[in-house]
Amino acid sequence: MLDCDTYDPSNLTRQCLGSIEDVGKRKVDAAAENIKCHNIRSEIETIHLDALAHWDEVVKIARKCTVLFNGIDLGAMWDYCVCSLAKELGIPYVAGQSYDWMFNVEYYSGNPAKICAWCAEAKSAEEWLTNQFRTHFGFGGDLKYVKQRLEDFMKSREKKVLDEYLLVEFLRVDKEKFKMYGPTVPKLVSEALGKVIKARKVAGPKKELEIDELAAFLEALMFGAVNLLLPGSISKLSEVQFIPHPSHVETRFVGSWVCPCLAAGCIMVSQFANALTGRKEDSGDPPCNITFNLGWGQTVEEKGYQDTAKMVRAGIFPTDSLDSITEERPRASSPAKTHCMLCSSARKVQASMEEG
Repeated sequence: MLDCDTYDPSNLTRQCLGSIEDVGKRKVDAAAENIKCHNIRSEIETIHLDALAHWDEVVKIARKCTVLFNGIDLGAMWDYCVCSLAKELGIPYVAGQSYDWMFNVEYYSGNPAKICAWCAEAKSAEEWLTNQFRTHFGFGGDLKYVKQRLEDFMKSREKKVLDEYLLVEFLRVDKEKFKMYGPTVPKLVSEALGKVIKARKVAGPKKELEIDELAAFLEALMFGAVNLLLPGSISKLSEVQFIPHPSHVETRFVGSWVCPCLAAGCIMVSQFANALTGRKEDSGDPPCNITFNLGWGQTVEEKGYQDTAKMVRAGIFPTDSLDSITEERPRASSPAKTHCMLCSSARKVQASMEEG
């Protein structure tokens, strides 16, 4: 078990491996102690560690594992890091999260030829990368808000030009979208700014960024950062503090509670057990994604089918609108998408190892 947090009173409404007596203690230590009454033969190792700052230690630990369960809440780019590492190592990746009355669980085999959490249809690798990550790097629909915050930041610093230093500082302090820091960020910023300057129609000595070039800069920043996180590279990094991991609303403020949280944990383990020992008719091939709403008492897929069927019967939707819902859902054995850079990079790693 790996985490860097301590027990807070608010955790007690959502977690069962800690009690009032554990408030203030390291979560991994409290969990290990309280699980003893259920443990028969398992050996429990606890690691209290900042996973972003000490990613190299995470990699060392992962190399000893046969599955990675991801429950650390650091945002989508953290999930990408863990998924990429699992793909490079060829081991299953299982993730879970809860929100309000809902929980979501994902399972992926880790096989380079099979689907991953980031597989999506695209016409090229570049299109795949842009479609998947532009929102996380601020040049999607949030661009105007990022630009406004950047302008406000420049005014607060009494600066009129955007040089490398100011860009690095903005990415560090902007907690709504970025909160990117660490020794890798200055290099990424320098490379991204260099690409923007090189692409200018009018060459010159100017080394600063114009505010209207922000989208191009963020896109270049995205390409640089995501390429570092691909299989083959992800295991060589010492830290991943440079990923966008913006602050978010604390779970206790959005109504999450013990039932969806524990259900997610149980289904995470169940999915892995299914893959290992699934019944013959199921072929040990669990679905890649399960989203269950406790308020509805059913999965999101079931609810969507019912709602769409009602629309069809009412003549609002055409009959063929049911086709997209009744299509076979992705399972662990589903093939990887053609232009998924994560999967293609994992296949290159695998081929290199086989040749070596």
